[in-house]
Amino acid sequence: MAARGWFSHVGPGGSTLAGRARRAGYRGFAGGENIASGQPTAASVVHAWLDSPGHCLNIMRRGYDEVGVGFARGAGGVTYWVLDFGYE
Repeated sequence: MAARGWFSHVGPGGSTLAGRARRAGYRGFAGGENIASGQPTAASVVHAWLDSPGHCLNIMRRGYDEVGVGFARGAGGVTYWVLDFGYE
C-alpha cells in the first residue's frame, strides 16, 4: 500500500485477504483484516481500531490463533498499518 499510495482491503490487481492467505499456503483459511493510514504510532492506530466497532470486533473475536502486523511509511511520510488475523 505504501509503495503505491493504495489504501484498500482489495489489492490493485484485485487480490483479497483470503486469496493472499491461500497463496501463502493456508488451506481452509478464515480470518479478518484491519488496515489504517495516517496514525503516527502503534498506540494511536490500536486506539483508533478499538474505537471502531468493526475493527474492535476483529481484535476481540475468539478463535484466531495467528496474527500478522505490518507497518510502512509511504511518500510524504504517510503511515500504513495492517493487522491480519487467521485460523485454519
